[in-house]
Amino acid sequence: MTAETHAKLPTRAQINAQFAQGRIHESLAKYDLIKNNNGIYPCGQLTVQWYGPNSQWIADVNNKYDADAQQAIVGYIRDFLTAPGGPTPFTINWSNGPKSISKTANTIEIVGYAAPPE
Repeated sequence: MTAETHAKLPTRAQINAQFAQGRIHESLAKYDLIKNNNGIYPCGQLTVQWYGPNSQWIADVNNKYDADAQQAIVGYIRDFLTAPGGPTPFTINWSNGPKSISKTANTIEIVGYAAPPE
């Protein structure tokens, strides 16, 4: 990927901004537009709703995150957005290590998978 293409990808800060206190309700509205009957949507598409179509972004999601990882991430995002009492702001953290996806009270921890640009 060229530096120019890499520069056009959503950054970690932009991705996390979608789920911050001041924007979480807008993310819920965008989620409601793209989810299916089970509350699932294609991984990466919520970010597309915020920042517009980006074929490289979707290619990276599909090539760098296996189906199980994508399913876990989307499921955790759904859990935060549809929490009892209303959507719960959260942060996504990326780190190195053996591959895993987990959820805490206010984070999604993505370990061992490619991170978006900083």
